[in-house]
Amino acid sequence: MRLKSSSILLYFAICISWLLILLYFSPANATIKIAVIDTGYTPSTNLRLCDGAKDFTKDGTPIDKKGHGTSVIRTLTYQLPLVLDYCILPIKIITNNFNTDGTTSAAAIHYAISQKVDIINTSYT
Repeated sequence: MRLKSSSILLYFAICISWLLILLYFSPANATIKIAVIDTGYTPSTNLRLCDGAKDFTKDGTPIDKKGHGTSVIRTLTYQLPLVLDYCILPIKIITNNFNTDGTTSAAAIHYAISQKVDIINTSYT
């Protein structure tokens, strides 16, 4: 599938807006914590993960077996090179069979808030 040029421009406008918001509202030398509520994450040495990754599914692990959560984390990571200090808090709410519900989503958002994240990114595949 080919993206239209207007879609690409919108994507870049969103990326730039993201960076400007982060840079404007983050105090100097503060770590920006970003929760990614999705299918989990794939461990990698080049990901800046916060402590506290959590699995709200019955899969038993926050490890991403479908790849979507990891893709979202990598996309965010590529958008944040100007931010000096950030970390990603992966929260798995979508099972390996791509199922979730509102209660699980609400619990994950509540958990992210309790972890004092600055930004919550949710994906519902």
